[in-house]
Amino acid sequence: LVVMTTNVEYGRADDARLLAEIDRAAPDVLLMQEYTPEMHERLGPALAERFAHASPRAQDGAFGMATYSRLPFVGEPEHYPRMDLRAAAQGVAEPPREPPPEPPPEPQIRAVVRVGGREVVVQNFHPYPPTSPASVLHQRSHTRGLLALARADPRPTIIAGDFNFTANAVTSAWLRDAGFRDAWDTAGRGPGFTWPDRARAGSYGPAALLPVRIDRVLVSGGLLADRAEVGASVGADHLPVIVRVGFPPAPPAP
Repeated sequence: LVVMTTNVEYGRADDARLLAEIDRAAPDVLLMQEYTPEMHERLGPALAERFAHASPRAQDGAFGMATYSRLPFVGEPEHYPRMDLRAAAQGVAEPPREPPPEPPPEPQIRAVVRVGGREVVVQNFHPYPPTSPASVLHQRSHTRGLLALARADPRPTIIAGDFNFTANAVTSAWLRDAGFRDAWDTAGRGPGFTWPDRARAGSYGPAALLPVRIDRVLVSGGLLADRAEVGASVGADHLPVIVRVGFPPAPPAP
């Protein structure tokens, strides 16, 4: 299963460059963040030619998103997935004064596809950026709710999107404790920086000197990544990430 995730910066990505990168990467599942109604109007027909199945939740602002798939969805994707919040704290090391988890305040599309006869959850993830103490707490609460949902579902899971936090964040530690592995750690090369796009460095001033890897793909449940790359610029402030994941071959019979 090839998964591509890309933040399209409030729908400002260049249509031709984005479609060219989609065609080059040939993802089975495409996840986009900051997907706006205006972008959906522009690109919806072209995306429909490439992907037979779509679950868009376009909206103005930073939290519209869309999941497109060449594979049929198993059931209807959830735009605001129901979380078993009571399970959120089980087995997660966290500061004692963390706020309780909350349902997702913005769309977080959760879809299921079948890979090799097995159902795989594909979670499009875009929590709040850490721009203030309140947003940091919100981001942590959101991540804990997502972990609760993952614990309640035994199926292998892929979490992909603009995480708005790096591998060194406490939220990343919670994900690792829950059994999620970053595809870049096993299949990527180099630092894998995704923000800001260096081709637009002039737009970000000093931030361009300290790039980070916040667009990520995590896997659980026996899934393994054997390819991970940062894609070409699509004209947005983030670079896309393309990962190929699958199940390891079964050991030979004795």
